[in-house]
Amino acid sequence: MASLKGAASTVPGPAGKSAYEVAKVAGFAGTEAQWLASLQGAPGAPLRVEQYTATSNSSAVASYAFSSAFVAAPLVLVRSGWSGNQEIGGGITATTTTGCTAAVKRSRGTLLLTDGPFEPAPNTALTVVAIGR
Repeated sequence: MASLKGAASTVPGPAGKSAYEVAKVAGFAGTEAQWLASLQGAPGAPLRVEQYTATSNSSAVASYAFSSAFVAAPLVLVRSGWSGNQEIGGGITATTTTGCTAAVKRSRGTLLLTDGPFEPAPNTALTVVAIGR
């Protein structure tokens, strides 16, 4: 790696303008303190982290309605868990600002070579976590 390193330069380059000086050239007419204050935007809405549980229908799809609409579609994560000796999980299939749907799956009791490790899980509760503003 030392062979990739160039020779160190001890000759300083020319001094450039500060960001404040560039702002003044561009038309800013206040003090440096006023310019610094102008860089701060309004605080954003607090982040919401909410948990919802729903039971899947006969097609193994669970529908969730958020308590109030998010500003934009939130990130929604499935909280997998156990029911007896079967793992319950799934995947989010659609998300809007007001709700989401999930395909609910459970681990198979017996794994056959022709089947995957999970099967649809009708009438099964699944919890999701929605994160957003």
